[in-house]
Amino acid sequence: YAELGNITSRGTFYTTSIHTSGTYGFIMGSARAMVPGGWTVELNGNYRSRIWDAQFVILDLWQTNMAVQKKLSTKATLKVAFNDMFYSRKIRGTIGSLATADAGWVNRNDSRNVGITFSYRFGKTIAGQEKYEAKGAEAEKNRVKG
Repeated sequence: YAELGNITSRGTFYTTSIHTSGTYGFIMGSARAMVPGGWTVELNGNYRSRIWDAQFVILDLWQTNMAVQKKLSTKATLKVAFNDMFYSRKIRGTIGSLATADAGWVNRNDSRNVGITFSYRFGKTIAGQEKYEAKGAEAEKNRVKG
């Protein structure tokens, strides 16, 4: 997924007239690999460039996540996921349009976490089960006939 956008702001901040405009980009990617022995490894991440929003400039940020999954049997799966592995998702920026002052800020919330998931499928798999794949036009044609 990728996104390119522009934010433009005009207004009055206290007694100062402000006009800011900036283009930002966002990209997110994911890769998955199956390893012999019933293992699956997934790596994903995202990056967002700096954003201009009114008197704020929010600096760029990025994050990398990883998950390892092991199929224990035909019904059971165990997964361990690590989010923000490098503790890089620190939201920081500057504040403009302040008379005779410069200001900045950093938000260091702890975005790192580890999740463990155990999945178990109850019941049995129905062999040869057909999937319903009607197209919109085909479904409409069948509706009109009836």
